[in-house]
Amino acid sequence: MGCGQSFDQYSALLDLPITPRQPPDVPVCPELVVPPHQQQWGFILKPAMFSATGNDFNILNQLGQPVAIVRGKYFSLHDKQMILNASGLPLLQMEKKLFGVHHTYYLKDPINGMTIATIRSRLSLFTPIYELYRGEDYDNPQNFIWRMQGDFFSMRYSILDLNGPIARAEANPFTQFNNFGINGFNYNETYFVEVASGVESILVLAMCLVADEVRAEEMRRREEQRRQRAAEANTFAYGGGVAYTNTNNNNTNGVYVNVGFNQQPQQGAFFNPAFS
Repeated sequence: MGCGQSFDQYSALLDLPITPRQPPDVPVCPELVVPPHQQQWGFILKPAMFSATGNDFNILNQLGQPVAIVRGKYFSLHDKQMILNASGLPLLQMEKKLFGVHHTYYLKDPINGMTIATIRSRLSLFTPIYELYRGEDYDNPQNFIWRMQGDFFSMRYSILDLNGPIARAEANPFTQFNNFGINGFNYNETYFVEVASGVESILVLAMCLVADEVRAEEMRRREEQRRQRAAEANTFAYGGGVAYTNTNNNNTNGVYVNVGFNQQPQQGAFFNPAFS
């Protein structure tokens, strides 16, 4: 499942069925562990229609009934999110690591603040990969729990343990811009999630939230770059005739000069005649 895996092999992985697991001895959230007598549970991870933080979601079951809610924290350096049950009681806190090459999120007990697990991203040839580890020591392979691999093009994800798929998620491609906040569109998605019997659903949902946030962050970064390029192009075309001088000219010495209206450019400069 590393970088040597072909795209066809990875696509086939997404189509593998999810299979039941033995329920955890000490679950993080017992009410969201799929019971053994049911083959799987379905969830809808739906962004709030208006989200000032960009991190607010409603979690529904397959019947459309509310199960939990996700609330982002205003002005949080760590992009904190809290998962609460339908009654508003906190279940799990998510907190982003500020500095690091890879995206790292800590899943914490909302009562005592202890780190329960860590989600960390890493790069692969064809797809982003997110890995779940017990506690904070993600460098110890013995702490590995699950791996989440995603198809960037179809926005489909499979979550696997060492024995195969235990959950999968798929984004609705028609809901890319349904989450509007004070900074504009937040680029969140609506996800349909299936979780196998015996699996802790809240950890699966947390991995989906991280994958969505990383993707939304990349979308916002690309949009900001596009706006900057457009602003630079407008400045060059309409902002006063920016010109670059010949480096051999002794007077200008190869620096940018601003050629104003009704002014002649310095000798050896390239300029926009519209502003001369």
